[in-house]
Amino acid sequence: IRKEIRTQKTNRKQAVELLNDRVVNLVKAAIDNNDEIHEDFIQRTGMNQAVCFGLKNFKASRNWVAAIKKRLNLVSRHIDRRIVKPKANSGPSEEEKVRKFLLTEIPRLKRKYAPSNIFNVDQTSVKYEMTKNRCLDVRGKKKVEKYAQRKNALSHSFTVNPCISAAGEIIGKTFITLAEQQTPRSFQRMVAPFTELYVTNTKSGMMTSDLAIEWMEKVFMPVVPKDSVLILDGWPGWKKMIEANTVNSKNLEFVVLPDGTTSKLQPLDLCFNRQLKNFIRKLETQIRYIHPNIVIARRERQLQIVQYILNQFKAPRYKGLMERGFFLNQILDKRPAYFETPDQYCMNVRATGGKLCANCRQFSYCKCSYPTCGILICASCALEHLHP
Repeated sequence: IRKEIRTQKTNRKQAVELLNDRVVNLVKAAIDNNDEIHEDFIQRTGMNQAVCFGLKNFKASRNWVAAIKKRLNLVSRHIDRRIVKPKANSGPSEEEKVRKFLLTEIPRLKRKYAPSNIFNVDQTSVKYEMTKNRCLDVRGKKKVEKYAQRKNALSHSFTVNPCISAAGEIIGKTFITLAEQQTPRSFQRMVAPFTELYVTNTKSGMMTSDLAIEWMEKVFMPVVPKDSVLILDGWPGWKKMIEANTVNSKNLEFVVLPDGTTSKLQPLDLCFNRQLKNFIRKLETQIRYIHPNIVIARRERQLQIVQYILNQFKAPRYKGLMERGFFLNQILDKRPAYFETPDQYCMNVRATGGKLCANCRQFSYCKCSYPTCGILICASCALEHLHP
């Protein structure tokens, strides 16, 4: 120390050790913060910090960079995905929003409305060809590849807009928005057979605020009872619908869920939408395997699939499926009775396996959910089956 003070020169070995410790800490902090770093980041950090330790001619050589990488066990890695840093928010957290809604809004709705007057509507995106990301294959196989019918169908989607009540019912026709660059000339004739659906189209296959108003006027208002409440998420398209004068005729109240809380408060997200997509995925997997000549991605085929599934979901045995979402967000106090999910009942292997289809005599795959029917049908015949 006396020598350093007298000569005004640092002990280089000791200074380099201290520099290494500081660079290691800075690099580790950057990695923990999910920042993207490379060798030049380590080199530049070393040269910048060397000034603090009096190392004037420090070069941050490749060997020095390699030593830092080895100390931290760093290697070049492929970035699997990019994430966005959460924005600093001084407002209430998601948990606080949920807690406040459950303490204030839910008790008010329970006091004011009967379960048959509480409704929830939501948009859910459905791909033109639904697939699973996992399946059985040989252990150790380097690449698992499985067939799909159309490549574009795996990424393009349309919108299904179901509406359910706390009484355990699907309300009115289900609003469908197909993806069409231009409306086909025969569009109305094509959608006419689908009596349980209200079919529209946009270029993107997503709903717009004008379509939201059309859903309200043509689908919801004709069937909703007076003095009811409709629970909505924070989609901006609902705002224009809320401002429409149509709703005043039946004294309809709107309750918009706080931003970021739909996964914990919206009944359709809590139970229904997941079961709908799971049923579609299983049915289309069977069609691809047993009936490869049926093109799933055709608009008529998709409407057949959605109409058949929603028709099955309306069976009395699935009342608890709709009620469960309202129970989980505490609108209903009584837990719904145990129910089999639609795919568990309709596609039960022990009930349908080894038995013949009632229509075409192929092996059956689905069983009708209605207690007065219970017919066994194959996957292709299911698309034509519509319980009255």
